[in-house]
Amino acid sequence: MSCTEILGSAGVIAIAKRKGLIAEAKPLLEQLQRSGYFLSGTIVEMALRIAGER
Repeated sequence: MSCTEILGSAGVIAIAKRKGLIAEAKPLLEQLQRSGYFLSGTIVEMALRIAGER
């Protein structure tokens, strides 16, 4: 799966990490989840793989 296939908040975060715009994707994804934003475990895992954190 590519970044464009999950382009939403998780995809934007993953792309930002790959481009070096942010240091880590995981804390931002977790913060979204804590604030009530629904991200499935599958989406989080895909975003982390795309970001190079898995």
